[in-house]
Amino acid sequence: RSGINAEYGVDEMRTTSTGKEAASTGYIDIVNLAFSIGIDRTVGIPLLHAYTGCDYTPSFFSIGKAKWFDAYLSRPDIMDLFQKIVEDPASVLYDDILKVTEFTLSVYGVDSPQNDLLDGRFDRLTSKKISSFRSLPPSPGAAIMQFRKAVHIAAWIWGKAHEAELNPPDMCSPLQGWQDVNG
Repeated sequence: RSGINAEYGVDEMRTTSTGKEAASTGYIDIVNLAFSIGIDRTVGIPLLHAYTGCDYTPSFFSIGKAKWFDAYLSRPDIMDLFQKIVEDPASVLYDDILKVTEFTLSVYGVDSPQNDLLDGRFDRLTSKKISSFRSLPPSPGAAIMQFRKAVHIAAWIWGKAHEAELNPPDMCSPLQGWQDVNG
């Protein structure tokens, strides 16, 4: 054993799939996966996981983790962006959010992912590629809030779990996009 598996004692990760087919369980060699995409780029995977649905954030309708992960692996710019955000969550810029919405549209199969989310939703709706309204890409507000929650969870909570004391930003701060209606 060397490297990651020596340090953490982990060689593989168990996965469970519950899609349209019968539930199945498989194993992913996470050490080989980490080395194949680059150790530095694995830093952004928790943000991808939080953005695409986890215990703290909802998933996107009918788009599974495998599709998101394949799209992530095909986009070095997104891997680099997610890595940067996890390492420095306070550095998120408006342009970063635009890149994430473009990435989201591309996963939904919108032909012109450089459009904004409203144009992408309209494109998807008028192209008759949808089976229900739930399969539309998220609205701009929903996508931005989903991303802000994902950054909070993946970067401020999970990304700092090794520190003695967590000091995440107040979720009601204007930078987080939430408002305290009780205070």
